This record gives sequence, C-alpha cells and structure tokens, in this order.
Amino acid sequence: MTGSSNSQPNALQAIGRQIQVRWNIERKDITTEDGKIVENWNYDYTNVNSQDLAAIVAGVIRSRYTQDEAEAILANYAQRKDISEYLKFQEWRNLAKSVASGKTLKADLIEHYERQLIRIKMPLSFALSGGKYEVLADRVMKLMCPYEITVENGIEMVTTWLGYIEPEHQHIQTDPELEIGIIKPLNEEV
Repeated sequence: MTGSSNSQPNALQAIGRQIQVRWNIERKDITTEDGKIVENWNYDYTNVNSQDLAAIVAGVIRSRYTQDEAEAILANYAQRKDISEYLKFQEWRNLAKSVASGKTLKADLIEHYERQLIRIKMPLSFALSGGKYEVLADRVMKLMCPYEITVENGIEMVTTWLGYIEPEHQHIQTDPELEIGIIKPLNEEV
C-alpha cells in the first residue's frame, strides 16, 4: 500500500495494536495553484504484529506476494519454470531484509531497483559436456545459478541468469548464436 504525509514519516509507527512499517520514503513536494510549495512525503507501507526483524521481513514480502503466490513461485522454481518470477521474488526478499535492517529511504533502497542480471540463452547442446560453452555451464552449476530449459522450434534451449560475466567468458557477448540481455528483477519505476 502507499501513503503520504506532510512531514517526514517515521519508519515504524504504532497503529493500534499493530506496527506500520514504511519504506521507499521519498520527499515529493507539491506546488499549489497559487505557487506555494507544500512539503509532501510518499512511502510504501504494510502493517505487522511486532517490530522484530522476522516480522518486518515477512510483512514487506506479504505486501507484494501472498503465501499462495510465494509457494507457487517456489514450486515453479523447483521445476525450472518461471525463473524470472523467482528472481523478482528473491530481490523483493532482499529488499525486505534491507527494510528490516533500517534502510527505509528510497535513496537507500535504490540498489534493489537498479540491480541488473545478465540473461544468457543458448541451445542446450552448447552447455552439455563437450559443448561450446561447457566451462560456462560448469560455473552456472557450481554457483547454483538459476536456469531453465525450454523447447523452441524443436531445439532445447537453456536460459541462465548471472550477476556478471567473468573475464574469460567475455567472448560470449559477441557470439551471434547466443541471446544475451539485461533484466532488472524489480522492474519498478525509479
């Protein structure tokens, strides 16, 4: 949920028996018709039952994902389906942990919105033992990077997501047989 205030809001605010957790706090002043500038602060919020770290993390996660949605994302990930949704979920969890640790200003959380991953898609045969990119596939498996396998035009394709490309793998960026792109897990407006 979103809220606004005419003064900088507290990150935690008692609301009855619950605690309202506020994050993405950002000053967005408003200019009135007569030209006066009015102080205005926007933020996201959720209500939790206690202010311990686990409750705040869970509350922020639940502000975007229901329990059923989270379970579906994890089940799909276990079956190597909808990996990009899993990556968005994981980055939201990371944001929730940052909020629980005290980062509540939008400027302090911007890293979560700007984080980028490299998506690499190639024929599965390239990544198998003896394949063109066997060494890259070995890195993906050792680091337990997320990947999914699909069939496109009768060809098995593997897609993986990496935080960066190692210097020894830089040559893949110019390989016309690979599909390489950048994704932002939290594709929100910044």
